[in-house]
Amino acid sequence: MERKNSLSEDVVEELRLLDKEDVLLLLSIGKRPSSNIRIEKTALLLSEILGIELDAIPYKYGMFSETIYEKLYDERLWKFIRRKNDKSELTKEGQQAYDYLLEKLKTKNREDAFQLLETLHRLSDEDLLAITYHLFPESKLESEIKERVQRRIEELKKSSTAHGRVEGDRVVIEIEG
Repeated sequence: MERKNSLSEDVVEELRLLDKEDVLLLLSIGKRPSSNIRIEKTALLLSEILGIELDAIPYKYGMFSETIYEKLYDERLWKFIRRKNDKSELTKEGQQAYDYLLEKLKTKNREDAFQLLETLHRLSDEDLLAITYHLFPESKLESEIKERVQRRIEELKKSSTAHGRVEGDRVVIEIEG
């Protein structure tokens, strides 16, 4: 029996069993195959806006969450996630769950999280790393790629058409062009 938005009953049931970090992982993988580094950085940034505390620590490629890493290989999530060529991707059921979760973000007044996620998924790996290192300076403590990432941060600063300001408890970023 199919539910609205092609969400099958077994996917609905499986979603009920997921914890918030599982959901964070599905959202962080997104619609295209993603490397562990991309997933880790997306999860870290998204966790901040959703208020989900992650156990992230400085590591070789910036902040690292053992929880997210372990969940990538958790058999409970194989219905939603598969590994292929050193990347993780969503299965058909995972795609259904992802679309459902995006809709939930939109309907629960979490447009901010939805927009952030859409933006993060469009970024190149280098730009995602640069943003993460910029927002989490502790990323550099154990990093083997900090010089490369710092160069990218400087390039982005020079070429940016974005201007930011604080309005109350919000950060507003305007992009020209």
